[in-house]
Amino acid sequence: MIITIEALDSQFAAATGSNVNSGSGTSQFDHPPTSTNALIIESQPGALAVGKPRIDRL
Repeated sequence: MIITIEALDSQFAAATGSNVNSGSGTSQFDHPPTSTNALIIESQPGALAVGKPRIDRL
């Protein structure tokens, strides 16, 4: 089963490249949350999710 999550605009931010693990156990956002939109997260066929999903609000 494929699961799709569509984030509400401006309710997420991304950390990529050198911003990932940029500190001790932390990452820095590339840009403020208001600079990103239309995030879609989709699982792959046959992927197994274990545990309860966690969504942190900014």
